[in-house]
Amino acid sequence: MKIKNINIKDSQVNFADKIDSINYNQNTSVNESQFEDIKKTILSLSNEEKAVLLSHHKEIVNDANIDSKMSKMESVKAFLIRNGSSMITSVSANAIYEVLKTFLV
Repeated sequence: MKIKNINIKDSQVNFADKIDSINYNQNTSVNESQFEDIKKTILSLSNEEKAVLLSHHKEIVNDANIDSKMSKMESVKAFLIRNGSSMITSVSANAIYEVLKTFLV
């Protein structure tokens, strides 16, 4: 699935053109089924929802406070769960965020 560019003010980050071609890497903190669950959820998001996710990412990258970053990562996890990712409830927010970054360019 090719994802069209989603413009976010002052952002140079976007989703990879072909998320469905990104494969599981054993060096992540999630198992393969959790990785596929996150990927499937991202693929099912509307452009507006993807923009929200990219906005969360930008906030995390630009935040210097570790506690604030963790809070924002928890928000990303909750967002993915709300939007259909059911297998990640027991996965840490940090691990989920690390997987999310594999889909960003």
